[in-house]
Amino acid sequence: MSFNVEYFMNALPIMGKGMLGIFIVTIAIVLVVYLLNSMSDIVNAIANATYKLLTKKK
Repeated sequence: MSFNVEYFMNALPIMGKGMLGIFIVTIAIVLVVYLLNSMSDIVNAIANATYKLLTKKK
């Protein structure tokens, strides 16, 4: 088995694009999870405030 440097050099740009794509998708997933967590905190705060208003004794 021999190692062909020319084939390896031709494959590097393809591997680089694949790794860049994986990196971009990972960053997108992290951002979506962060945004969903932020929204859930806001929704929980609104729900708790609404519950307190509706269950307030008169």
